[in-house]
Amino acid sequence: MSNPSDPVFDASPVPPTGRTDPKLWDAVWENPDNLEEWTYLSHIICETVAVTLRNQGVGPGLRIAEAGCGSGRITLKLGDMFHAIIHFLDFSSVSVNNLKNRVARREIPGHVIQGDLFAIPIRDGSLDVIWNAGVLEHFTGDIQRDALKEMIRVLKPGGLLITLNPFAGSLLHTLGKAFVEKLTRYPYGEEIPIDTLENQVRILGFSLMEKEYSIGFIALFVGMYKRLMILPGLSFFRFIYRVVDGTLCWMCRFSGVAKVLRRLDLLLSRLFGGYILVSVVRKDTPFSQ
Repeated sequence: MSNPSDPVFDASPVPPTGRTDPKLWDAVWENPDNLEEWTYLSHIICETVAVTLRNQGVGPGLRIAEAGCGSGRITLKLGDMFHAIIHFLDFSSVSVNNLKNRVARREIPGHVIQGDLFAIPIRDGSLDVIWNAGVLEHFTGDIQRDALKEMIRVLKPGGLLITLNPFAGSLLHTLGKAFVEKLTRYPYGEEIPIDTLENQVRILGFSLMEKEYSIGFIALFVGMYKRLMILPGLSFFRFIYRVVDGTLCWMCRFSGVAKVLRRLDLLLSRLFGGYILVSVVRKDTPFSQ
C-alpha cells in the first residue's frame, strides 16, 4: 500500500493507461502454483541482480523498486541482502493484497503500490534501482519503449535499471512454449521473447551499461516440468517439478555448490542460449553517436 508521507510517492499519479489487463494477472496470482516461497529460477534471478549491484558497490539504505512484482519474493530477499528500502509495483489487486501482509511482517522498510507500469506513481529521480523479470516481453515497439522510459524516469542520476526477460535466442524455451500453446491456453498472456533491448534504449538517449547476456539454461529443464503440469491430464508433473526444483534450491544453500552451478549455467547459456536475457542501463550512461 502506498504511503503518502513517503517523499518518493507522487501525490497526483497519472491515471492507468489501460495497456495492462488486470484480469489476466489476477488469475495468475490467484494460482498457488505461482506463489511458491522460493524456486531455483528465483535464486538465479536474485543472484544475477545482486551481483550487478555488488559490482557497482552499492551501500545500505538504497531504494529498490520492482515494477511488475508479482509475488515479490525476490525483492523481499534483495531488501534483506542490501538493507534496502523496497517498493513493489503491480497492476494486479491480487498481487498487491498478497504482498501487503508479507511486507507488514518484515522488519525492513517496504511499500506496496498498486499502479500502472506506464504511469508509475513515484516522483522523478527517486530510486536507486528499478528492476523486473518477465515483464517487457509482453509489449513490443513503442509500448515497450514507453515502459523503459517510465522506469528510467523514476531513477536518480546514476541509478540502475535491471530488466530480465525471456530470450529470443533460447531455442529450448521457444519450442517448449510453442508445444504448450498447441495443446492448451498459455496462462501468462502473449509473450514475445527479446533478442536485445539495445535499440530501444538507444532511442531513449541511453546505452546499455554492459553487454547483454543470458542466464537460466539449467532452469529451462526445471521449467519443462512446470510447463507440462499445466497441460490437461498431466498434473502429476507437479510432483516431479517440486522434487527437481527443491533439490536445486537445497544445493544452492551451499555457497560452493551455488557458485559451481552459476558458472555452469552461465557457460551453457552462453553456448546454447539461456532462458532469460539480462539488460542493464545506468541513467547517466550517455548515448554515444
